[in-house]
Amino acid sequence: MRPAKPSLFRQMENKIILYVLGLGAIIASSYISFDVRLSALIIPFTAQSLAVFVVAGLVGTRTFLAIIFSYLILGTLGLPIFAGGSSGLEKLLGPSGGFLIGFLFSGVYISQAIKSKDSFGKHILIMLLATLILFLFGLAMLTYKFDWSKALQYGFYPYWPMALVKAGLSACIVFYLTRHRQTKNKA
Repeated sequence: MRPAKPSLFRQMENKIILYVLGLGAIIASSYISFDVRLSALIIPFTAQSLAVFVVAGLVGTRTFLAIIFSYLILGTLGLPIFAGGSSGLEKLLGPSGGFLIGFLFSGVYISQAIKSKDSFGKHILIMLLATLILFLFGLAMLTYKFDWSKALQYGFYPYWPMALVKAGLSACIVFYLTRHRQTKNKA
């Protein structure tokens, strides 16, 4: 016998819970940071893209849009929720602002591309393509602010290895959680 479909109120309640948890995860991830020394450079890595990718892979497109727009608006209005506790319009329009805007587009791509029955390989491919989208927006803003060679130097070369790790990790997390959710729903 199939379980009864949840009421409209219960569905809304679930979306609100997903919204709050998703927004909280993205905000918290901006404070999770560690430095990696690459020759003379010290590169800070945050967990933001990992959190954005996981949230996008687990919630629907509408819920993701509500989460990411809330994040960008709250940060732009001055709440210290961007990487390292930064905030403000100047951060959104600054050199790293393209990555913040890229969260929106890469996350929407993920939320529309991921299907619960997808293979693990497809999850990996989707997360890698989302990483490419994120880099395109980030590098576009850096190129606008500086030039192409500096954009690559400051926004790509130091970050791409860890971005690949985060894409793989987010694919693992989303794949596992969606499979776990399917198994739980069948029980």
